[in-house]
Amino acid sequence: MRNADCGMENQEAYSAIRIPQSAIKEAGPTCGILLHKASDGLRYVSTTWYGKECPMIFEQIDAGGDRNFSYLIGDETTRLGAVVDPGYDTSKLQARVNALGLKVAYVLNTHTHHDHIAGNDVFHTGDVKLAAYKEAKVNPEIKLDHGAEIQVGSVTIKALFTPGHYLDSMCFLVGDKLITGDTLFVGCIGGSGFRGSSAEKQFHSLFDIILKLDDAIEVYPGHDYGEKPFSSVGYERANNPFLQRTNFDEFMWLKEHWEEYKAEHGIP
Repeated sequence: MRNADCGMENQEAYSAIRIPQSAIKEAGPTCGILLHKASDGLRYVSTTWYGKECPMIFEQIDAGGDRNFSYLIGDETTRLGAVVDPGYDTSKLQARVNALGLKVAYVLNTHTHHDHIAGNDVFHTGDVKLAAYKEAKVNPEIKLDHGAEIQVGSVTIKALFTPGHYLDSMCFLVGDKLITGDTLFVGCIGGSGFRGSSAEKQFHSLFDIILKLDDAIEVYPGHDYGEKPFSSVGYERANNPFLQRTNFDEFMWLKEHWEEYKAEHGIP
């Protein structure tokens, strides 16, 4: 199964990544984006707010597999949290939950390909609720549809139904951050050449849902396939070759000729 219409080599050390200022929204003195590589090898990108106006924890965490990302969302005040797409390796995600003293209230899945749900049972215990698209095969307690919202303390997570890469694909909008799963990566998009996928639906999800969002919205993908771990809607609109193809036939041409395009344009 081809997971992505993409092509970047794995980045071995996040400590070597330089995040350009253009990728970081001006947030004022109470907010900051940090790139960490801890002594225990834990790698994660976090955005932490220190003021009362934005009491949110948001972290992007290595989840093993094929350069998968999991996400941790939390409320600074209530210490309630949600985990998104726990993958094959949940140790780093669990470590951050413990370090921050969060009580996980929800597990969210952007879609139900196995690498995005493999770790569900690690967190989906007791009174923790599983949330996914209403028809997802994981049979979630919270059946999400487009526009549904989940409240984690004072933090609101809005679900956007974005089928295409898979029939139950969703994105999650949290403040000015969009978790895109495998619908949109940095510099490329998720594949659509397998059962349960639809290039036509993906085209609609990209152009009629994601690109309708403000350019300042930050994009956090399901895999570390790009030149940097996250970007923005504006960056993808301007630089992602698939999003330059506003005609469906041209969009499909690029999907079908992606390897040739990469070779011609020097994309690894």
